[in-house]
Amino acid sequence: MQNKIQEMRCKCCKKLLARTKDNQYLEIKCVRCKTLNTFKQSK
Repeated sequence: MQNKIQEMRCKCCKKLLARTKDNQYLEIKCVRCKTLNTFKQSK
C-alpha cells in the first residue's frame, strides 16, 4: 500500500491549502476567499 501526498485545494478559488498524507478529516478556511473547506478520506 503506497500513501501518496495529496494536495488539498479550495473548492472555490483552487488555492493550495495543504498537502497531506493520511488525513481522515480536515477542515480548513481559505485565506484568499474565506470559504470553509471540508475534506474527508474516501475509501
